[in-house]
Amino acid sequence: MCRMMGVVAPQGVDAELVARFRQQSRGMVAPGDSPGHADGWGVVYYEEARPAYAGRSTEDALTDTLYDVALEELRKRRPSGPLLAHVRKASAGARTVDNTHPFTRGRWSFCHNGTVWGFAPEGESDSRALFHALVDDIEGGRAPLEAMRRLADEVACLKYTSLTCLLSDGRGIWGLRKVGNVDEECRDGCHPDAYSLGVARIGGQTVVSQEHEFLSLDAWHVVPDSHVVAVGPDGHPHVRPL
Repeated sequence: MCRMMGVVAPQGVDAELVARFRQQSRGMVAPGDSPGHADGWGVVYYEEARPAYAGRSTEDALTDTLYDVALEELRKRRPSGPLLAHVRKASAGARTVDNTHPFTRGRWSFCHNGTVWGFAPEGESDSRALFHALVDDIEGGRAPLEAMRRLADEVACLKYTSLTCLLSDGRGIWGLRKVGNVDEECRDGCHPDAYSLGVARIGGQTVVSQEHEFLSLDAWHVVPDSHVVAVGPDGHPHVRPL
């Protein structure tokens, strides 16, 4: 499992929010799992409607000096488009930069928390395979919400901990909370709190994240399981069933 955050900020992303996010490297893990999310991190912002990496690394975000470099980049640019940030706890796919979220393709960016067995070839990243399946469907003409619904239906027949994910097109963010059918360690059903998702507004920014304790947010609203929160360019969130 991993931790992730999406931000829509029409007036510019506050880099201090991204600075606080790095603490999620020590965030919640499933019962019985080893502590920490120290297998890499990535931060994607948008420039002229195209995703760009402020930074991406296979190291622990909490101690990696490249994270500080990424923060300086964000302070300098103060991007006004969406931003996705992710800290990884590797479960499928090698600990490489290519397997480090968020992933990008064209105008799309994506990050995922959970493991889906059997969706990607053995040894490859299930999260990246999920992302490409989503974008293939969207580019084939489906709306993002409909593509998420179709992907959830496809994954339902597999063993998985969570399909919880964030997707952006450079204008807004879609956040899906979908708890799976098996816990990676306990094998007795997933622990919903480990795959949480919530939304809050702070200082003209809309934040979609998994743990708010590190972010100093008020008025935190939990997204129910099997629901999607859609945040448009104006920053207003809308929660609806999958």
